[in-house]
Amino acid sequence: MIGFGFGSIFIWILVIVVVLSLFFFTGFFV
Repeated sequence: MIGFGFGSIFIWILVIVVVLSLFFFTGFFV
């Protein structure tokens, strides 16, 4: 589903942003 195509780069960026935001969000409350 997630490959290394030209359009999937945008998906990879979204995934990284979501994961980092989750780490910061849980870091503030844990």
